[in-house]
Amino acid sequence: MQSQNCSWFRRLYDANPKVLRRISSQLILATLLLTVSPFVSANSLSFGLFNQGIYSGTPPFNTTGNCSDPGDDCSDTDLRVRSADIFSFSWSISASGIVPGDPDLEAVILEQTIYPGLNAEIIFNEIPTVCLAPPVGPGGTNPLSSITDNGDGSHTLLCNLGTMGNGDQKSFTVPVRPLSTSFDGSTFSSTQVVYALDASGNKVVADVPYVDNNNYSISAAPAWDLSSAPATLRIGMRNIP
Repeated sequence: MQSQNCSWFRRLYDANPKVLRRISSQLILATLLLTVSPFVSANSLSFGLFNQGIYSGTPPFNTTGNCSDPGDDCSDTDLRVRSADIFSFSWSISASGIVPGDPDLEAVILEQTIYPGLNAEIIFNEIPTVCLAPPVGPGGTNPLSSITDNGDGSHTLLCNLGTMGNGDQKSFTVPVRPLSTSFDGSTFSSTQVVYALDASGNKVVADVPYVDNNNYSISAAPAWDLSSAPATLRIGMRNIP
């Protein structure tokens, strides 16, 4: 049987030498990539919303009797939040697939960027405690968690959750706050990925995104500028400046 297989391969090679050389080259390249790629291990991260996922504001709601009025809000389950109120993303991240005997994932990183639309101003209210390094929180130290002002109105949270092993799961909320200077009806959006680093800072799990196509709306009451024009008090028939 072996001699028949060799004879068949020889006839195929004589008929198609270029094709077989190309196939051999591709097989060699694939073997090399499997050998040197940092992402070929079974290490994996799962990333998504936890429980309700989006909490679009805090009580009290419907304070005007018509919750769709500017400056009011109907609930924490819609896509609308009052200016200066807290809007929370609730995330769940879990690790799996680490080969027995291999080290745990040294640093699991969430990077989330919030983008303001026209006439909106939005910030991260704080770095979640789960991201902070000891003794304040259980997070990692390389890199330290941070919030970056990107200079274009957007802000990026880098949250180092620290070490995670097989089956570990962390759930937490990320609070953001539209500033009171935001216009009624202005919007914001968010992008986010998680990935993992080893002890040397090398990426060992590639970016795992959570795609959020929502544009979140800001509800803001009209702001009256009382300083832009002189006030006039009318008493009887006289105007008193």
